[in-house]
Amino acid sequence: MTDALTKTETKSLSSYEQVIERGLSTFVDVGNALMAIREGKLYRKEYKTFDAYCLDRWEFKRQNAYQLMDAASVVENVRQGVQIAPPTCEKQARPLAKLPALDQAEAWTQAVEHAESEGRKVTAKDVESVVAEMMPPKEQKAEKKEPKAFDKAVEGFRLMDVVRKQIERWPEELQEMAIQLVRQVMKEFE
Repeated sequence: MTDALTKTETKSLSSYEQVIERGLSTFVDVGNALMAIREGKLYRKEYKTFDAYCLDRWEFKRQNAYQLMDAASVVENVRQGVQIAPPTCEKQARPLAKLPALDQAEAWTQAVEHAESEGRKVTAKDVESVVAEMMPPKEQKAEKKEPKAFDKAVEGFRLMDVVRKQIERWPEELQEMAIQLVRQVMKEFE
């Protein structure tokens, strides 16, 4: 049995749903904004490093800022890779960041399909489970399997993903130089 909503209730529902929709995309917007600030060094007027900016201005520790940026990147990778809705919260996106960019969409699809097969919405635990299955066992990590057929573009993207994660660990003042060098190398994969 359903009860009709009054005009006031309908407006309230619409207003609340808009807040929820904005909230669902907030982590992506925040991650993208942080990436733009970091890449453009827009913090430099008042702060020496991006980490100092995040901590002082937003009370984000380095790890939190990079998790938000990784989650935003994951959502973009998933959007490009599949026709289903991407993760709706950082907690769903975070485990996918452990995978190469090209595997993130596949992992997300598997998690969604698993949850839907059970008649429910996908959870972060669903995503974590799929990611764990896709990750090589720890003892095999040292032994990299050769791809069946070398695909220059695919391997270029995988390499870029590994390099990007390494560059993020570098001192702030060296990151831009490293990014420029990587961009030059990536032109070879085009």
